[in-house]
Amino acid sequence: FTLSKKYSPGTDLMSKSILDDKHVINMIVTKVIGEAAKDKYITKPTKWPNYTKSDVLYCPIKINELKDLPPILIEVQHTANMNFYRKLMEYSLSVQKEYSVLPIVIAICIHYTSNELLEMSSVSNRISFMKELPSHGWAKSCFLINKESILNFEDKTPLEPVVALAHFFVEQQTSLLHIKRHDDATVQLLYNIAKHIFEGELAADQDKDDALEKVCTESYDQLAMAKRLLAEDVSDDAARKRTIDCLDNGIKYINDFKKKHKISPYPSAANEPTASSAARIKKINPDWQFVDSYREEKAKRMDWKKCFELAKEKGLFKKYTKVHSAKTAYFRAKR
Repeated sequence: FTLSKKYSPGTDLMSKSILDDKHVINMIVTKVIGEAAKDKYITKPTKWPNYTKSDVLYCPIKINELKDLPPILIEVQHTANMNFYRKLMEYSLSVQKEYSVLPIVIAICIHYTSNELLEMSSVSNRISFMKELPSHGWAKSCFLINKESILNFEDKTPLEPVVALAHFFVEQQTSLLHIKRHDDATVQLLYNIAKHIFEGELAADQDKDDALEKVCTESYDQLAMAKRLLAEDVSDDAARKRTIDCLDNGIKYINDFKKKHKISPYPSAANEPTASSAARIKKINPDWQFVDSYREEKAKRMDWKKCFELAKEKGLFKKYTKVHSAKTAYFRAKR
């Protein structure tokens, strides 16, 4: 089982979908609130009146429990810096306006945390694999999780569930086989959740890939066949070279496309004619064979009009409607 890159851990769609799962909600709320919070939270909309939108918000199922079970705002971010920190403040105050209580904020940084933000942070006294950022007046607490904060906790067996979740996001591996702690039960659970959520989209993507492969195969085969027929049927060297060059460009485009999208390119067929080799392939043309015979028979008394009429009676010269065009094509082929 392999996720496509657009659904890889840490991307916006994957993060929101995973964090919406009941198992994951319980992992987080029991860690930051306590076991009493288990099965008491659900996700809530995160579009705010000021037209901003945050990632995920957990709120208690029963609104009258907000005093003991505060909202939990979670943001998964590629790069955490001071601009992001100010956005956390803005989102948190939007939650406070909506629910009249300050939330707990959790920021998960999957790539880079600026030095300025790190200098403001300190290791949490309550949760040792998290850092805390100043949040007085705008949040109950603001936790920061990044690659460095979980580093010393990644070798424990089993992984603490929220460490496993952070590891899943930070590593951004599309397959369980490629992630460092693929042996951990929580990491395995997260990939199973992802598979369940995205299996429909993955199947649709596979159908598209199969259809694309078929289009490439059919196009390649038709171009290759056209090259072979061209070499056999067209006797004009210049015209044949121009057309084969054009077909070669089409075949190269298909192979380049397949390489770009990691589809095995077609090997160069040794028996496919090139522009130069095609010039040496000469199939006997029945039109010109008839003209050669007629010329030998009539010698100097060659009458092109009569030759043309006789050829037409025999079903030849199908491409030509006038004597002059047939005569011109004959001498061009004989060069």
